[in-house]
Amino acid sequence: MWYPVAKGIGRNQPVQNSTTLNESHRADRLRAILGICRQMTSVRDVPTLQELIVKEAKTLMGVDRVSIFLFDRERCELWSVISQEKKIMRLDARLGIAGKVALTGDTINVADAYDHPLFYKDMDLQTGYRTRTLLAVALRNLKGEVIGVCEAINKNQGAFNDEDIEILETLAAHAADAFETAQFRQLIEAERSPSSANGSRSGFSTQNIIGMSHRTQAIIRLIDQIRGSSVDVLIQD
Repeated sequence: MWYPVAKGIGRNQPVQNSTTLNESHRADRLRAILGICRQMTSVRDVPTLQELIVKEAKTLMGVDRVSIFLFDRERCELWSVISQEKKIMRLDARLGIAGKVALTGDTINVADAYDHPLFYKDMDLQTGYRTRTLLAVALRNLKGEVIGVCEAINKNQGAFNDEDIEILETLAAHAADAFETAQFRQLIEAERSPSSANGSRSGFSTQNIIGMSHRTQAIIRLIDQIRGSSVDVLIQD
């Protein structure tokens, strides 16, 4: 006997199963972000935080590489710590996809990097790496200011989709807060250290971390002004 309703249900079942699997996958990724956030709270410096986020984001996004650049507004530059060498790499924020994201705050999803007019090919030429797909999102602090850019590069399977955008933007929001917190910690610890009190910075310079939010920049300038004084300064939101 023919049951049209049952047949209709059977025909729609694969769609329902696919939707359920997609929602389950999305939920797993959101839970993974919570785990990353817990790890970020224990990190006290920017280079270590960057290494942590890059490592975890590669797995979360299913990509070959992840890059994080912080935005130096005063110099109009993007900078990043090269983990192997502990050196700072600086790029002109007026160039490339990352620069566009830093200046506009827009998310950019690129299916073929070499077909995109903003893609900066020189980095690939210098390193021998071949960028194919790329997803770039802004790191925004709680005030909505862009303080950096996170790029997911070369997705393992296919192009980046709407869920990928949601996941990376969510991670970026938490990462931005963690970066600002880490910078405040570095400032406070540097000022409290004996070497700072004696006028020696032991390699520390506020110029190495300037370029975050306007509030951060104002605090850094204040610290430079009172460095060496015995005045206690209370900073409030």
